[in-house]
Amino acid sequence: MSRNMTPERYAQLQARRGKRVEWVKRAEPNDRSPNTRKYRNEPTLVDSENLDSKREAKRYRELGLLLRSGQIDFLGRQMRFRLPGGVEYRADFVFGKIEDGSVRSFQVQDSKGVRTQVFSIKAKQMLSEHGVKVEEV
Repeated sequence: MSRNMTPERYAQLQARRGKRVEWVKRAEPNDRSPNTRKYRNEPTLVDSENLDSKREAKRYRELGLLLRSGQIDFLGRQMRFRLPGGVEYRADFVFGKIEDGSVRSFQVQDSKGVRTQVFSIKAKQMLSEHGVKVEEV
C-alpha cells in the first residue's frame, strides 16, 4: 500500500469514521487580481510626486522637512548609479550637505518592505564599486 494518499481517499476514510473533511484552497501566487502589485505596495502621491509605496512616501515627507529646515542641502529621488556588467542601481533617495560649492557628504537610502536578493547584491556592489553604503529604511 502506498504511503501517499490522495485527498479523495483521505476524505473517504474520514467519512467512515464519521468525520467531515472540508478542503480550503490555498491562494497560489498567480491567484491575485491583475491590479495587485507583487509586494502589495500602494503607489502614493506626495507633493505632486508619484512614489512607489506608503513607506517611501513617509520617508520622502521626513526628508522634505529636513530639506526645508536646512539640515540637508539637496534631495534627489530615483538617482541612477552604474554597476559592473551594465547593471544599474536606482536609489530611492540621495541627500546630503554642500559646502563651498561642492558636496561635502551624502547618503543613499532605499525604502524596502521586502529585502530581495537582487537588492542585497546591488547594495554590496555599490559599496565595493563606489564606496557608498546603501541604507535601508
